[in-house]
Amino acid sequence: MGLFDFFSRKKKERDYSEDIDRVFDDERHTSGPLNKTDFHRPEMRQHFVFDKCEEMMEYSHQLDDAKLEYESVTAYLMDIDVIENLPPEQRAEINEMALKISELEKDRKEYQEYSNKLSDVRFSGIRMYEDEFPDNIERLKENEKYKALVKRDIDAIQGEKSNINLSIEDAKKSNKSLRKWAFFIPIIFALLLTGTFLLKYMLYWDVTTLLCVDIFIACAAGAGVLLKNQKNNNTIRQGTINLNHAIVLMNRAKSRFVSITNAVDYVYDKFNIHSSYELEYLWDEYSDLKKERGRHSLATDDLDYYCNKLSHQLAKYNINDPVIWGGQVKALIDHKEMVEIRHDLNTRRQKLRSRIEFNSNEAERVKAEIMDVVKTYPQYSEEILDMVKSIDSKRVI
Repeated sequence: MGLFDFFSRKKKERDYSEDIDRVFDDERHTSGPLNKTDFHRPEMRQHFVFDKCEEMMEYSHQLDDAKLEYESVTAYLMDIDVIENLPPEQRAEINEMALKISELEKDRKEYQEYSNKLSDVRFSGIRMYEDEFPDNIERLKENEKYKALVKRDIDAIQGEKSNINLSIEDAKKSNKSLRKWAFFIPIIFALLLTGTFLLKYMLYWDVTTLLCVDIFIACAAGAGVLLKNQKNNNTIRQGTINLNHAIVLMNRAKSRFVSITNAVDYVYDKFNIHSSYELEYLWDEYSDLKKERGRHSLATDDLDYYCNKLSHQLAKYNINDPVIWGGQVKALIDHKEMVEIRHDLNTRRQKLRSRIEFNSNEAERVKAEIMDVVKTYPQYSEEILDMVKSIDSKRVI
């Protein structure tokens, strides 16, 4: 089943709820509401479908990352449960190897010129994610750039909304003034005519030219008021359309901003940092420290020996990732350290649940919007199907 498999064609009435579920196949996304008054326009329908598909793929990517991380954290917690429930003899054997590794770590610190640049906790934390750390840095940089871009879009849209509202208000004020002029113009014209006829019948003037001037002034004033009123109405009408479009764009940008902010904040909390530059700095410091440790071959060989021994021993107990415990020997020795790690993992898992729930809820909202459009405009079902299939065929798997 593709990402956008849509409802099957039927001659009779369809069950749109099942159709929509087949379209999105549990993919996740969100978007702003559609201006339904324009849905009869082909370009509006295209924008609607393309935007929904684009945003669905974006939320799907966020959801997949969160689920993968959630599985990793859950596996780590399961490993803790297995270790904590080992029989006393087996646990004593694990603790003995962990204690030996801890002693080797202490001895090797005497030869580490860069050991004071990273705490043991941070060094161990980075080593847990060493293979994926460079990718995490690049991904965080991209997410920060995207977050800043979305924020600029929100600011730009907000500024455009303010300008549109200002132009609409100016046009309304102008129409209010024009209504006053429309009231006074007939009165002024009547006064001019009265004066003209007084000149004619009391002073016996030839007022033909003056009468023409009066009529011209009245017509010109009336035409000016009418044209200005039409211009203001056009400004209000176009401004309302532009404002609705800006609201759609604002809602979509805000949804994306919330999603990318959640992803960025999670990495910040995970590594206790405030920016990708700080994460890159930690990686550089870790790399330098690791190289320095590699110079002390004897201590490293002994440490590797016991780490491998510990890993092989833990593997016998079906630990999901026995290798990482070589960097967490303090938790094996000290129960308080293990409790601290468990607490941190539970906190991370809760945040991941929130991310998963957020993306899932937003996807349901998008599906509800699509369902509403399909129910409201069944005559466009075939067209929507063709557009969705076209997007699905171009999707990079």
